[in-house]
Amino acid sequence: MTDGENSRALATILETLAVLTKEVDAIARRQVGIEQALSAVSQATEGLTTLEQRLSDLARDQAETVTRLGTLDVGQAAIAQDLKTDRLTNRASLVLIAELAARAHTAACGIKAPLPANVADSPLLERYLITQPADYVTATRALAEWRQQVPKAASRELAQLLARQYEPSPTDTPETRVLRYQLAAITRAELAGRGVTPPAAPQTTVTRDRSPEARAARSKELADLWRAGESLALYGEPELAAAIDRFAVADRQAAILHGDQIPAELVTLHRDIAARIEAGERSFEVSTMPPAALHRSSDMER
Repeated sequence: MTDGENSRALATILETLAVLTKEVDAIARRQVGIEQALSAVSQATEGLTTLEQRLSDLARDQAETVTRLGTLDVGQAAIAQDLKTDRLTNRASLVLIAELAARAHTAACGIKAPLPANVADSPLLERYLITQPADYVTATRALAEWRQQVPKAASRELAQLLARQYEPSPTDTPETRVLRYQLAAITRAELAGRGVTPPAAPQTTVTRDRSPEARAARSKELADLWRAGESLALYGEPELAAAIDRFAVADRQAAILHGDQIPAELVTLHRDIAARIEAGERSFEVSTMPPAALHRSSDMER
């Protein structure tokens, strides 16, 4: 190869190297651009992740706010209900006080009448109901009969009966609860007249345990007392007063029709009443009877 050819080949190589150098530089610049783009994408991704986290936090905060608002609504509703209940309670109390005032005025004018059961059973009168004086005037069969029974009983038996009369019953109604402490007042007065210290008075007239089990046990106890026949405990039990009144009507009718004989219908009635008592029934549609009504329940089949 001549010198001229060598020179041209060398020039060609140098030009090629220059072009390759420029391509390498371009590739390097593109690589830098790619790296910068990747960095920007990474930053954008991080930004999106941060944004998603913030949106998630915001959604959670909004949910908590809604929950708190709901709680406020519930709280406001509860407050409104409490205020409504308080108004109704206050109104009922004012009505009760007005009725008591009217009855006190009537009594002062010489017209005596017992308080209705729903009034006498009011929590406002609970202490009076427990500590009331003995009633020696009202002619209700249960009270009149009890006034006749207690003088004939031994003090120890009366004290035991008073303790049971003091004890609230899970099956008491307003009527039987009022009668319970009327009977207890007569028993307490009889013991006091004999110089006997009576059992301590209860703190309340309403039992805490009114569960189905407690009510069933009480009904069974009362049914057994009824089936046992005539006794001091029977006449001193306020929850059996209506049953005694109901049986007294049939007993008096049977005495008129059959004399001293006890008809089968009366025996059946006695058993039927026992079953109804054990089933929880207390109302027998006859609330009062004349004091002279006598019973033959001790002769009934048990």
